[in-house]
Amino acid sequence: MTGQSVSHYRILEPIGEGGMGEVFKAEDTRLNRIVALKFLSQEMTGKGEHAERFLREAQAAASLDHPNICTTYEIDEQDGRTFIAMAFLEGESLDKLIERGPLPLSQAVEIAKQAAEGLVAAHQSGVVHRDIKPTNMIVSKSTAGREVIKLMDFGLAQVSGRSKLTQVESRLGTIAYMSPEQAQGDLVDQRSDLWSLGVVLYEMVTGELPFKGHYDQAILYSTLNEDPQPVTSLRSRVPMELEWIVEKCLAKSPADRYQEGRELVVDLERLQKRMVSGKTVIQPLQQSEVVPQSLPVNGHSDPDQLGTIVTSQQSQSLASGAVSDVLASQTAIRPKWLTLKVGFAGLMLVMAVVVLLILGQGRSEDDKVLRRFTIRPVEAIETDQRISHSAISPDGRYIAFTTSGSRGMLWLQSLDRHELIQIEGTRGAREVFWAPDSSAIGFRTNNGLKTVTLRGYTITTLVDAESGLGFGTATWSADGESIYFSSFGGQLMQVSKIGGTPNPLFEDAPLRRHLIRKLSVVTTSADIPVLLYSEHTPDRDHVIFRHLTGSNAGEVITLLEGSNAVYSQTGHILYQPSSMTSAMWAIKVSLSRLETEGDAFPIAQNASEVSVSADGTLVYLDNPLSGQKRLIWVNRSGEEIGEIGKPQTSIMGPRVSPGGDKILALGGSGRNFDLWVHETARPVLNRLSFDDMVETGAIWSYDGKRVAFTQRGSQELKGVTVGGGALPQVITSFNQGPFTPLDWSRDGRYILYRRLSLQNQITDISANSIGTGSETAQQSRFASPVRTSIGYFEYLQSEDRWEAHEYIPESPFMVEGAVFSPNGRYVAYQSNESEDVQIYVKPFPDGDERWQVSTEGGVEPRWSSDRNELYYTREETLYFVNVRTGKSFQMGETEPLFSSPNLFSSRRFSAYDAGPEGRFVLVDLLGNATSPAIRISLNWFTEFKEL
Repeated sequence: MTGQSVSHYRILEPIGEGGMGEVFKAEDTRLNRIVALKFLSQEMTGKGEHAERFLREAQAAASLDHPNICTTYEIDEQDGRTFIAMAFLEGESLDKLIERGPLPLSQAVEIAKQAAEGLVAAHQSGVVHRDIKPTNMIVSKSTAGREVIKLMDFGLAQVSGRSKLTQVESRLGTIAYMSPEQAQGDLVDQRSDLWSLGVVLYEMVTGELPFKGHYDQAILYSTLNEDPQPVTSLRSRVPMELEWIVEKCLAKSPADRYQEGRELVVDLERLQKRMVSGKTVIQPLQQSEVVPQSLPVNGHSDPDQLGTIVTSQQSQSLASGAVSDVLASQTAIRPKWLTLKVGFAGLMLVMAVVVLLILGQGRSEDDKVLRRFTIRPVEAIETDQRISHSAISPDGRYIAFTTSGSRGMLWLQSLDRHELIQIEGTRGAREVFWAPDSSAIGFRTNNGLKTVTLRGYTITTLVDAESGLGFGTATWSADGESIYFSSFGGQLMQVSKIGGTPNPLFEDAPLRRHLIRKLSVVTTSADIPVLLYSEHTPDRDHVIFRHLTGSNAGEVITLLEGSNAVYSQTGHILYQPSSMTSAMWAIKVSLSRLETEGDAFPIAQNASEVSVSADGTLVYLDNPLSGQKRLIWVNRSGEEIGEIGKPQTSIMGPRVSPGGDKILALGGSGRNFDLWVHETARPVLNRLSFDDMVETGAIWSYDGKRVAFTQRGSQELKGVTVGGGALPQVITSFNQGPFTPLDWSRDGRYILYRRLSLQNQITDISANSIGTGSETAQQSRFASPVRTSIGYFEYLQSEDRWEAHEYIPESPFMVEGAVFSPNGRYVAYQSNESEDVQIYVKPFPDGDERWQVSTEGGVEPRWSSDRNELYYTREETLYFVNVRTGKSFQMGETEPLFSSPNLFSSRRFSAYDAGPEGRFVLVDLLGNATSPAIRISLNWFTEFKEL
């Protein structure tokens, strides 16, 4: 066609062809400019589907005006051939640059940022590209000589509000760059484009694709089932921040990725600033020491089930020839010995690893090899469970972990043989902690603080629930003879490893009234043990050292702001910047001066339950705070029947408005949690609170027009109008201790609240003998240092003020969750006065009668607004009971409605609420749940030693 004229364009030369058309360089004779003309190929001309797709590219591109998107001038037709006129770009496609090798990091980040900015513009116009790849990205020059990336080829674009061109099961795009949902023919949105851009960024940095295969099905399998090699393991001097950005782009579930391009742009800009300032966390890499992420078995590779998990003990096993045992231990999915058939090539690779590890025994600390891998103990996890707590033994040989829910158990995973053990008698196990010699595991349940030995699996109850202390975090003493633990309210206690009477750890110390997290013992350079833990205070979290000797008061040294801290033998404190974040950081600490040194640096962007063995093996779980949440309606069978409002990073404690048209919840991300209102009829989200204070409770007003709430550390009950845009106003003040609003009566006269009262000492209130066999021990029963009560505010209209009254008097038992019946005559609440937490009903505002509704435990009572029913949850199951709330209270038998993992809630926030017409609102994890995983890094500090 060279030399021909098409409309007012003169064809100069061909540029290329591919996809559906041919592209020519041409001159616009009217405007005297050079353009590119793209023609629908002759083979495609007249074929309705391809012509429509070609037209859609022009329409989608023409609707966009952005510096990083190639400009489209017009679409026309001549001699039956349709063409698009667009800007002619001087430059080359990104794939040509990548062919010459990995790009400089600064160039790769800048290209990714500009591409993300172009996608932001497209997505804001309702256009999803669906074919982001290097061949559709042109690197050109601006008039100032700066590189500019241009997005091309919107032929697969999906425009919001238009019908789909192809069937759902059809796959469009290039398989190596497709997101999992696109590869499976599912509906896609802007997050699919961000996945594809993540693939491009990975390729620019490493020079290779993250998901590989010799044919399309192999690539598809890798995309859906395998994790890519970390970019830091394929190229030296790559910032860890860049690896995290790539990992977030390539998350299998869309809910775990960047939710919009602007988030990615912000992270890339932040990375650029850190790269310029030299403050990035660099991953050092010596190419000769790279150990494969996974070893091939029968021609396949699965990094989640076959990582080279090798401790110092294992490397000696390898040296003695026990290769198959060590390899088998990596799968961690069957509680039996596993025999692997390894081909010749695989055997050579195994032997190479063996030689490397044997030679590594004589290496210095600086020469240790970093290894990262994942264990997925799927046989220990039921479909509606997760791993709730985990800890590696000090000798690095075992990982103890617990599974969630009341059916959860304590499990033991060996790392030097293929052995997964379920420990009987540990139902409901929670936080785990190891004896210093790795001979026993401590854990807690609702029934007490316990230990179990590794030899014989003998279980000992140290302190039972009748003590009334409550159990928080716990740890062993340095000599292994005692257990230190925190009671509810922050009192630190000590008990013998064989049980007995618990005593305050610091007799002369004033009671510290804060929540204690992650207790452990660290030995200083002078061989003096100190406690390491974090305190959760009203306004922030602090990491603390506390002396165990020299002063009964136990001198307190505040190290830094943070939470969930542990000590690593590398000389670092590993911690989270706050209890409401998912990132893990590290900072150097001096054990001689008990103070931090230098700057903190990030270790992982998504981590919880961190523990470190003496040989530097780091273990953690994926943080449950990560991942988008949503609110859903379910029916009486637990089936989803509708989605509410808009997803958020975190949503907690949903409360249905009296009219059922709005849902109040605490939501947000990081430490920025606020009150939000989700509308049930449309995807609208309204924010009610804006400051940095933490809201501790929120309730609807009787008419659904206002929300009342309190904030941590404040003595004020505040109210804010929903949708009015006004600032919160003080409803009333209360100076009798921390309190939380619970419910507002339908007539508007009363507000229930729960009050906490902290005692200055622990009182011996009774004594009883407990015998085990021929042994009898005297054990005192203690009252909790925290007392609770339920009260109510009454509105005195004639005086225009609220007056506080007592309803359920202060007691050593925990009472909470009080809610009014619809007619206001009764209150349902939960209490542990009969050991297990049960649901009770009591007349309001006074009356001596009381009815126990649940018989086998229950929490979170809720009344139906339009049915004669009362609900509560137990063991992730929702129960109901028919009730009558007239002049006398009557009830029937309790019956289960449905079970759901979404009904498993923390003590602080409810998991559900009852709505009208037999519906219930639940908090649900957006996207498909991933298989629970234990993340392990061998010699974790190797990648950070240059900092």
